[in-house]
Parts: sequence; C-alpha cells; structure tokens
Amino acid sequence: MDLDGVIWVDGEPIEANLSVARRLAEEGRLIVVTNNSTRSRRLYSSALRRLGLNIDSGRIVTSGFSAARLLRRIAGKTRVYAVGEEGLVEE
Repeated sequence: MDLDGVIWVDGEPIEANLSVARRLAEEGRLIVVTNNSTRSRRLYSSALRRLGLNIDSGRIVTSGFSAARLLRRIAGKTRVYAVGEEGLVEE
C-alpha cells in the first residue's frame, strides 16, 4: 500500500483506507511502499503508529531504503555522501 494519497493526503488521514490498512496489518498482510524518501522507515513506522496502524519498519519500503540496498549490493559496505533529507541519510 502506498502512503501519499492512500493513507493520507497533505498529512490528513483517509479514515476509510486506514480501517482496511489496520485490518491487513493485524493479519500480517500489509507492506507499505513509498517513493518519498524524506522520512526513514523508522519515522514512517512512528507516524503510522500515531494513526493506529501498527506496522514494523521491516514491512516498510522507501525509495531511500531501496537505493541503499542496491548500493550495498553493487559496492559492498562503503561510505556514501548522501544528499537529501533526514530519511535518505538515515537509510
């Protein structure tokens, strides 16, 4: 499930979608995917928890996390100079 436009719009929760997401999360059938790298998976997990959606950061995929995994696969453990917001840097 995406976040922007599905779970919230301009920071305002979409309750009808949240109720479905909560049920799926309780059943362990929800993975959150977002192309927004401004927050880390940890920060998204905290924000979702405040909306009553308990989803572990391990079930959240961001573009920053995906980029970090790809770089590690290509270059191994190495240093990078991340240019972006907190979420990208944390991932």
